[in-house]
Amino acid sequence: MRLDDVLLFSLRELAARFPRKALEKMLADFSCSRDKSIESFIRNEALEFLEELYGTTYVFLDRDSWMWGRLRVMGIFTLAIAATDFSGLSKSQMKKVFGHKRRGKAGPHRGAWLLGQFARADGVSAQTLSGKEMYYCVLDVLRGLREASSGRVLVLECAPELVPVYQSYDFKVLPPPPDASPRHLVTMYAIPEPKRSPLYAA
Repeated sequence: MRLDDVLLFSLRELAARFPRKALEKMLADFSCSRDKSIESFIRNEALEFLEELYGTTYVFLDRDSWMWGRLRVMGIFTLAIAATDFSGLSKSQMKKVFGHKRRGKAGPHRGAWLLGQFARADGVSAQTLSGKEMYYCVLDVLRGLREASSGRVLVLECAPELVPVYQSYDFKVLPPPPDASPRHLVTMYAIPEPKRSPLYAA
């Protein structure tokens, strides 16, 4: 999959094509001054995250660098399955999110796709790779995952100031459980309809 100047690979795909040292260097070169926790995860935990089957990190690579045999990360996101507490939703909201027909009684914790780290690298502008383009790619990957397994809900956690950004992608704030402790991060959810981005070429 590719945008005009960007290639998208999972770390699993790259691990099958390149030695570990090359991947370690690629990830060590990633910088994200806007969110040092994302930078730390990519540099120090992404490969372990993959090897222990917690989920998969996807990287946007610069196409020109790729043609010269170099791996330059322009952006990243991770996807994993997570048990999420939806008890903050009303019964009618739960039916709308998970459907009306369910066998047996299900508790408030439901499996959902978790969109984890989601960021551009320092020095990569929104004109080169916008957040919306990146999100289209998330949806495209989700489409393939749904065909192979299941799961219709996508959740994420973000800082309060990013809530309007994700609301523009049709995410809604997930009310915290009644007994939840105060948290800095806001949990949001969406039921996206994965569709191939018009920005893609096969």
